[in-house]
Order: sequence, then C-alpha cells, then structure tokens
Amino acid sequence: MGLGHGEIIQDITAGLAVGARKPAQINNGRTWSAKTFRRYLNQASQQKTGDVIDYQIRTSTDEAGVYDTHEIHASRNGLIYFTQQKHDRAGYIRPDGAIKLFEMPEGSHPHGIRLDQNNRLFITLEYQDKLAEIDPINGTILQEFDISFDDPSSEGVVGPHGLAIDEEGKLWYTGKSSDVIGWVNPANGEQKRFTLPTRANFGANFTHGILSNASGPIHVEIDQNGNAWFVNLLTSEIGRISGDGSIKFFEISGLASVDNTRPINVIPGPDGKIWVTVEGNNDASIPSDSLANKGGIARFDPITETFIGYQQSTSKGAGGAVGATKDSIWFQYQEKSLEELTIDQNGRQSQTSFALPEIGQRVMHRITRGPEGNMWFTSLMQDTVSVLTTDNVGIPVYSFRQEKSKGQYLSALPDEITGLQQDESGYNSQEGLFLSALKGRGSVPTHRYEDTLTGRHLWTIDRLGFETELFSPKEKGRYNYEGKDFRVYQNRDSADGLIPIYQAFNPRTGSIEWSDTRKDFSKRFQDVSIAWYAEPFPIDSSHF
Repeated sequence: MGLGHGEIIQDITAGLAVGARKPAQINNGRTWSAKTFRRYLNQASQQKTGDVIDYQIRTSTDEAGVYDTHEIHASRNGLIYFTQQKHDRAGYIRPDGAIKLFEMPEGSHPHGIRLDQNNRLFITLEYQDKLAEIDPINGTILQEFDISFDDPSSEGVVGPHGLAIDEEGKLWYTGKSSDVIGWVNPANGEQKRFTLPTRANFGANFTHGILSNASGPIHVEIDQNGNAWFVNLLTSEIGRISGDGSIKFFEISGLASVDNTRPINVIPGPDGKIWVTVEGNNDASIPSDSLANKGGIARFDPITETFIGYQQSTSKGAGGAVGATKDSIWFQYQEKSLEELTIDQNGRQSQTSFALPEIGQRVMHRITRGPEGNMWFTSLMQDTVSVLTTDNVGIPVYSFRQEKSKGQYLSALPDEITGLQQDESGYNSQEGLFLSALKGRGSVPTHRYEDTLTGRHLWTIDRLGFETELFSPKEKGRYNYEGKDFRVYQNRDSADGLIPIYQAFNPRTGSIEWSDTRKDFSKRFQDVSIAWYAEPFPIDSSHF
C-alpha cells in the first residue's frame, strides 16, 4: 500500500451516464472474446459527431452540495485521469465509460495530474504542499515530494496547483497561493523554485486562495523546446521560463476584457504558437452582457511576441486543448458549448460550436483529447467527466509484451487492456500502435487466431486458408480461429491519412510481430511486409 493511501473506494462501470446513447456495460471479465469486442465496436460506432455523454462521478458518502471535479488528463495508457479536489479523490475513466476512484489523503485536495513518458502517474496534493507519485492502476501512493517553504510558519503555503512534466521527467508545478513556479526531479529529489515579482506584494499567504495583490499562477505546460509556459489568473499575463532559467511575461492583448482577462489555460500548439484561454473580467461593475465579461481565446507568437485575440460572446471561458489533428484547437465556454477552431499559420480560419446537454450549472474547467480522438472535459458544479464525439474517433489498439516469452499481444478491448496493465498479468511494455476503424468506414476486420503450439496470437486481414510467406500449408492445423477483431484497411487510399502497419517473423520468439515503424524490425527479423493500413493515434501521440 505504499504510504498507506490510495485505496480503491469505488468501481463504477458506465452506470451514471446521461446523454446520447448511454453505454452498456461491456464485460466483467478481463479476456477477449468475439462477442465482447463486437459489442464494444457496435457501441462506439453508434456515436455521432457532436454526441455528448456526461458521467456524474459521486459516491454515497459525498457531502450534499459539494461538487468539485477539476483537472483531466488523457494518458498514453488509454486511461483518462481526473481529480475531485474537495472530495480528496482522483481516478480514471476508460473510453468505454468504466470508472475507478482512488482515495487520496484526507484534506490533501489533489489537483494537477499527469502521466510521464514511462507510464508513471504524478499528482499535486495542493493543501499539503506535496507532489506524489501514485500507482496508475490502483492509486497507491508510491512516493511523495515535499515542496513546502523552508519555514512555512513565516513564508506561508506554496499551494501546488497546476502540473506538467517535461521531456527530462521533471515535475513542474504552479504555486497558486505563493506566486512561485517550481520543479522537482523525481529521479533524485532535486528541486528548483522560481519566484514571481508579485510575491513581494504580500510576502506570505497562509490561506489556500489567491490574494488580491498576487499574480495567481494556476496552469503550466511545456512546449516543444522545453520552455515552461504558465498563466497568471489575476495579472492577465502568460509567462515563460526558458531553459536558462530566465522568466519573461507577456500581457494578453486583443480581447475585450478590461484590466484583467483572467487567463485560465495555456496550450502549446503543434505549430510552435502558444494559445491561451481566458475566463473574462469578473469585476462586478462590468455589465453581465458586456463582451469584457465573456470568455475568449488568443494566439501568441513567441517569435514576434504578439497576440491575436478571438473574443467570444456567449458565456465565460474555461479550458482549452489541442485536438486530434494539427489544425484543431478546442475551447470551452463555462456553460454553453465546446468550440473547435480550425487553424493554420495565420491563426483561426473557422470555428464550429457544439452545444451541450442541459444538466444544470456546469462551470466547465478543463478539456483534453482522448487517445481515441474524442474530447473529454470536466464540469466543476456537476461532478461530471464528459465526452464529446469528434469526426476523428477510432478505437485505440495497444501492444503488450509477455514478460517471460517476450511475445507480442495486441488488444483493443478496454476491459482486457485494464487487465493486462495489472502487475500480476504477466504483460508489460504497453504501447499504442494505431486506431481501429469504426463500422461503416470502408474498413475490414482482422481475423484473430490462437497458435495452439505456443499459446500466442496472430492477426490477419485474410482467413488462413492458403499458403502465404508467413504461414505454410503444414502449419494451418496449429492455428485456432477465434473470431473477428479490430478493424483496419486493405489499401492506403481507402481513407485519408492512413499509415502502414508492418509485420515480420521474429525467429527468437517464434512468432509474428507488428509495428507502425519499419525500423523497429532489425536484421534478425524475417519476411518484413505491410500487414494492413490503419488510422494513426492523434497527433503528439507521445502524450498518450
């Protein structure tokens, strides 16, 4: 149990969903079958672009009137992690709607949550001035990092709020209550702290709020060059900490907000530009129907150091995220809708609005792109994690390695994937390969066989009934047909943006292996060829 916290307190399987085509429970086992995968494929294929499902995540012991589902982060292991700060909880939801909750230390108020490049999960315990590594499957706290000041009695609290992880594995956090930005290296415990100039305005904060004369850094992200970008809620700025440790601030312009835009979210874009979402000015003297009171999104060019603002007009703004393709940025209104911006090097080219179901006051907070291509988001005042179906959706197919034999195994069924992630499963080295197509898109099913001699499995787009380079007639009897599995394409021009998936025989393990990169097969592999074509993971797949 690690440090004694992180007990699983509830396992909910798509039982509290409202919205378009509420998912059915897929399976209560952990192994693949043609029936369970067919049910899952049919369920995913029924969703239409713009459909929304809201999962309300509450337990029987939650205090009435207390709602607080905060951060959300889609990870490379196929799980979408979230935090429920006032409930002292974290957890994950799978693409099929199954939810698992982790209890965090009482009074810790967990907030930021991220998975690193090695599938290690980290979280901020804001009210305890700690960062923690927790087991990504069962929530056990594995280690903690105290980032409090040397003398909290005189220096106050730090309040680690936002969390990001750079390519070196350093954990970056924003000190919401203290006007500091810092990082911790979990490999050796080394720490570094950057103090914002506005901390001199107050010296110390002994509350967990933001003082009126502070900056209030609340969110941080790392760009492609390793720079840390953050937003200051009360000073209408984004900031950058460069690799040499220098800090520079940029006042947001181009929006209608007066004095303070209240920036919420910073988003490094795939083209090197930085996007920032704003809530809108909260000054009571500003009329509620004024544009200065509404949300917006702006693009910042780090080269010219200029903003282009895109003022919105419906309600206050919230979080934002990169979409499934390089020309897509998403933005939340707190109450009304999700907005997709189509972008190019000149900025926004078009904007599409997706209305949300009426479930009461939402106060949306954060949004993330799921590994399947959909957009997942939180609503503070409803304790909901929700998903909006996009036109880029598929079913993630993951590769695992059998620990003893080193043989490869492919899976696209969430229930089985969760089982394979368990320490006792005998499998490791999870890696996302491609997206299985849904029905009705010109795709074909793969056919799954068990090798009765070795116990391993193989997948082909043709039933084994003839001699091929990989399977001779003498071997046909050893393969037991199990059914149709994930869907792929026979030809590259069957759909836009397809990638080849290669297969080869590994004489060391005596089995077939698959990869989205031909270079993965060294000279010792035999009969390298293209097995099929498939849809790739969403852009920046290293984040998943």
